[in-house]
Amino acid sequence: TLRDVILEKLETNAPIKQSDVRLIYRFFDVALRQAVTAFALVQADIREQFIATLTNDMRNPIAAIKMAAELTLQQYENREASTALQNRIISAARRADAMILDLLDATVVKTGGRLKLDITQFDVLEVVNAVIEDFDSSSKKSNPFKLEGNSVIGFWSFDLLKRALDNLCGNAIKYGKPETSITIKVELEHERLNLSVHNHGNPIPVEEQEAIFQIFR
Repeated sequence: TLRDVILEKLETNAPIKQSDVRLIYRFFDVALRQAVTAFALVQADIREQFIATLTNDMRNPIAAIKMAAELTLQQYENREASTALQNRIISAARRADAMILDLLDATVVKTGGRLKLDITQFDVLEVVNAVIEDFDSSSKKSNPFKLEGNSVIGFWSFDLLKRALDNLCGNAIKYGKPETSITIKVELEHERLNLSVHNHGNPIPVEEQEAIFQIFR
């Protein structure tokens, strides 16, 4: 190894103390760790750039699918079966687009960027009802939604709040117990909105809870 070659060269000039050998070994260990860390950071940067590029490219075909479904829906809106199928296509395309946007946002935040917020005033029940409607039209789920709470009007980003709630509801269905209800609760506490999603089933194991908010985990 490089370390052995250097030690051999040094010993040809003068004997090396054992303490000096340990010091040289320690410096090599530090340099190796720094090199591995630098390599990992470069690889992470390349991976994030790849994800950002891929997700941007994926939005184009999904947008085309959604547009085509919306056009056919307008043309055949009187055919009940066709309308239901087209609604499912549109809803699935919207959800796929939302997942891609989640990846883009995660990449932006991880690289120190800021998300663009479009803040408007609206009733949070509009977001909740929109999410429930999307899930009702996109799949034949066995988990009915229950809405508890009253109207709460405030200033938020509609799209980002909807995506956050959509993710919570999607996880509630995916990891919840089948044939049980999912409760979305809207509460106003101390002039602040408390929006929560509750399902039934086995909780996340304690040893895995620290990884909940890690990207790709």
